[in-house]
Amino acid sequence: MSKLNFYTIQQASQISGVSSHTLRYYERIDLLPPISRAENGHRQYTDSDLHWVYFLTLLRVTDMPIAVMKTYVDLERQGPKTEDARLAIMQQHRQVMQDKISMLQDSLQAIDRKILVYEGKADSCVAPKKSS
Repeated sequence: MSKLNFYTIQQASQISGVSSHTLRYYERIDLLPPISRAENGHRQYTDSDLHWVYFLTLLRVTDMPIAVMKTYVDLERQGPKTEDARLAIMQQHRQVMQDKISMLQDSLQAIDRKILVYEGKADSCVAPKKSS
């Protein structure tokens, strides 16, 4: 049987890169399950808790709204019967990310063209016409 590791909120914050304030907020709005407490009342995060923090952080970095994250977490807690709904949420979010990546790539190309103009390697920063 493996030993359960416990982390203080400061340790959890340092490990996860998420502020103590955000950890408390995620717990308060039920994005995280209730965190166990030591006899002195201090939070004790587990590796499982930190795994969830990591996943939630990935979702936030990709601009998933808190409300959608909350829906996802609520469905997760209901178990396997909600897999289709969770899959739909992830697929929709993936499409949003793909669209954003495409927009960022177009923006990067425009910036690269502008750099060429400044370097004297191009006459104009007008986007080349796309062939049909």
